[in-house]
Amino acid sequence: LIFADGKTVLAPIIRFRNSFIAGSVALLLITYTIIRFNVDAITSTIRHLSSRVQTVAAGHYGEKIAVTSRDEIGQLATNFNAMIDGLKERDVIRNTFGQYVDPGFARDLLKQPETGRLGGRRQQVAILMADVRGFTPMAEDLSPEATIDMLNRYFSAIIPLIRNHRGIIVDFIGDAILVFFEPMGESPQKTVRRAFQCAVDMQAAMDGLARTLGQLNFPALNIGIGIHYGTVVVGNIGSETRKKYGIVGACVNAVQRIQDQSEAGEIVVSEAAYHPISSQVVSTRTISARLKGMSTPLILYAIQPNTNAVET
Repeated sequence: LIFADGKTVLAPIIRFRNSFIAGSVALLLITYTIIRFNVDAITSTIRHLSSRVQTVAAGHYGEKIAVTSRDEIGQLATNFNAMIDGLKERDVIRNTFGQYVDPGFARDLLKQPETGRLGGRRQQVAILMADVRGFTPMAEDLSPEATIDMLNRYFSAIIPLIRNHRGIIVDFIGDAILVFFEPMGESPQKTVRRAFQCAVDMQAAMDGLARTLGQLNFPALNIGIGIHYGTVVVGNIGSETRKKYGIVGACVNAVQRIQDQSEAGEIVVSEAAYHPISSQVVSTRTISARLKGMSTPLILYAIQPNTNAVET
């Protein structure tokens, strides 16, 4: 028989138990700290992403999110930053389009599936072309800087008017501007009336512009405007890397020759554009013009608003 003190016999077991408990508590604390640190980092990134999504939805992109890891959360932040870049790029394209089109009308156009891709469709539209009379000899007496300044002031005066009437600017051709008006479900009469009213407002704006240019010692500008109505091909022209929303067809060439027949301050329209609005306008002169590329003469009308007409 061996006799020993109980504390002596149990001492190693008690030390092992205490060490095991202390080690387990320490391991749990370390594990909790690691998990809490990682979870806090993950939840913080997710909360930040959630708040940024709401900001982006409101149209404010702000700065990119910092990517601090290579795990799934880091990949999510990277993808979010890529989305921001894509949205900014899309807005640049939209804003470029919207510089020459009323923003609300631009959004309507962007809803059409064919607007964003190459190709086109046949459509009856009203086409307007305005040109500054006598600009070439006028520009010869001005410096290049003054010429551009005068042109920019002219375009700045008329572009808002075109946007107000939901016109789509196709191109600037020197001092000339080419615009078309899509029906967007309305009658030909309303489409042509929009184009005509736009032309009236453009001619009216020349008086105010003349005063501004006079203060800068620039000569006054006078424009001739031609309007035509007919079938063209409407769509995106160019390539996948560079394209514009515009029109092509014989009517585009015709409207250029129609505006050539207009004098300073005049609005000249083709028969196709005259008949839908004949009750709202007054013809000041009739022109029989044999236009280049056309076998028969065209009947054109120089028109102005009929103040006694009843709005329909």
